[in-house]
Amino acid sequence: MFPTNGGEALIIISAIALGLVILITPTQVLWVNMATAVTLAVALAFEPMERKTKPSNKPLVPLSMLARIGYVSCLHMAASLGMFIWYRNLGAAEEFARAITITRILRSKKSAP
Repeated sequence: MFPTNGGEALIIISAIALGLVILITPTQVLWVNMATAVTLAVALAFEPMERKTKPSNKPLVPLSMLARIGYVSCLHMAASLGMFIWYRNLGAAEEFARAITITRILRSKKSAP
């Protein structure tokens, strides 16, 4: 969930920086987070605990994983922002372009490992 949530934050920050309308509304962000959190929680509830816990002297998220999270967040932001701008340039209504952006975000969460 870290890369997608990072991508959502970058989408909002980049829209503000570029002077665009907000691509995803706060309600849409809450909906995406709620829908994915519930599905992940159900999957984790039925997963058997086979791994041992990490030692307390090791970082929770290694630096290589942080770099990957940042990279995927940037890709997520670029794809969503690109789709929004592309549909707006085709003449689509702002609400339709937002719906496409949200659909793209939900599909990326569904296909993420």
